[in-house]
Amino acid sequence: MLHWGLILLFFLPVIESFSREVALLFLFLGALVASYPVFWKRKIAFNSDEILFLIFIFFGIVSTIFSISTYRSLTELSRYLAYFLIFISIRNDQIIGNRFRKFFSGSILVNSLVLSILFFAYFLFSSYLPKVTSGMNLFYPVFGYNRIANLLIIAIPLLISQRRLWLLAFFSLVLIGSVSRGSLLALSIGLVISLVIPLFRKSIFYKASIFYFVITMVILTSVFISSHFILTKREGNLLYSGLYKPVTNEKRVEYFRQAIYGFTDTPLIGSGLDTFRYISQRLQKSPANWTWYVHNHFLQLFSDTGFLGGSVFILLIVLLMLNAYEEVKSNRNNLNRGIFLALIVSIIHSLIDFDWQFISIFLYIFIGFALLSSKYESKKQINIKPLYILAIVLFITTFILGREYRAIENAAIIDGANSDINRKLGEEYRQEKKYQQAHIYFQKAILHNPLDLGEIIKGDYLLYLKEAELALQNNDYDGAWQKLNYLLKVYPLFHKKYGSGLLRRDNLLSYIRYMSKAVGDNPLRIWEIKEITGYLAINYPLTRKIHLLF
Repeated sequence: MLHWGLILLFFLPVIESFSREVALLFLFLGALVASYPVFWKRKIAFNSDEILFLIFIFFGIVSTIFSISTYRSLTELSRYLAYFLIFISIRNDQIIGNRFRKFFSGSILVNSLVLSILFFAYFLFSSYLPKVTSGMNLFYPVFGYNRIANLLIIAIPLLISQRRLWLLAFFSLVLIGSVSRGSLLALSIGLVISLVIPLFRKSIFYKASIFYFVITMVILTSVFISSHFILTKREGNLLYSGLYKPVTNEKRVEYFRQAIYGFTDTPLIGSGLDTFRYISQRLQKSPANWTWYVHNHFLQLFSDTGFLGGSVFILLIVLLMLNAYEEVKSNRNNLNRGIFLALIVSIIHSLIDFDWQFISIFLYIFIGFALLSSKYESKKQINIKPLYILAIVLFITTFILGREYRAIENAAIIDGANSDINRKLGEEYRQEKKYQQAHIYFQKAILHNPLDLGEIIKGDYLLYLKEAELALQNNDYDGAWQKLNYLLKVYPLFHKKYGSGLLRRDNLLSYIRYMSKAVGDNPLRIWEIKEITGYLAINYPLTRKIHLLF
């Protein structure tokens, strides 16, 4: 069975580059199959880092129970549990550990090669190839650079330690072509750090450190000078974003600020695993300044799982690194050195980017830690079959919710903080003339992503006016009057700005038409959006529940 598990996991980087859902399926099945001999057939003795991993999963469960997005949190929790199954299996079965040792290097290098070929194919012939639709891919440039760099900074340390120079040169060329300054910087820093560790005091590491440090400094300096002193903003915007990076375009500080404020809102248990995108939308200072991930995995976990979950995860990584160092010190083979250096580089880069949100890359990290801290204990103390059963239940539930997620009404329940889903549902109800339901979902969408939904705010207001006009057409003057007075409570800013003193029972139709034109023709300023949504969150009963969640 182990053989089939390894096959399912081998091409995970390529698979997730085309479909994250299929990659999750392969991860879950591969984890269950590979871990079956350990989790179903024996008892094991947990040591300190395994207990920490289990405690982190417990806090992940707690945050998922209270999550603002059940679907996303449950999916992310299942991902961590799959890593846990594989991690425990490698450390407690020598045969599994030996097979994964061969798998680790082979899978990383083969996938890096395949993705590099795709990288050049799309670079040269993109107009003739199928369009890339996944933002989370590892061969096509998205979000500022080509994410193949996130995998290559793990592959390159392995090649350095094994002195595979031709493949090293090829991957280095691809890494430079990815235009990932952060990846190059993380690799350079990791190599420089390795020089102060006695285990790495070999000429190959000195030469690699100098080479990558020089290349990195040249690229960073060139991009900085051209972005600030040579290219105009108009010229820079015509270039690929990785080549034009003025400091004013850097948004990581804003993302970190959002994560910190999100953490302070729910400091104990967080908002739920993988929910930062909704926190970011709500806390952004200006339109289009939100992101899916914090660009710092540790900070994201503080926002997602609170102080307890974030602290336990940091302790887990620190303890795993200490154990890995002891393992490399006692067993100084080239592969161990390469794995340890790859872990250092990936940890550094996870502080400034979202590498570990890739299913395959985070899998490699936990496999690497497991390989460098294997224990193969003979003690049989704890029956871990219930964990295996829990994993099966979570994986099945995740895919059931995934199917439900595709139905928009159910998606609005299990992913309640998703403004796009709420907006689309509001539009459907408006077309069906179910105006009350439309208002509910429009206003939920507005509260979760206000600065990007200024037009929806105006549309929701105009829908109230339309209802009042329909009431007048049906000679229901009392109904129109009540609707307009209710509207003053929901969106008082518009009346204060355009219609103060104009609303009277004898001119309802004139008021409606005047306000429709005034609101429809004038754009909303950021401060107006903030005032409207702030009042809406506190005073409007249909959405007060959403406000209290934060």
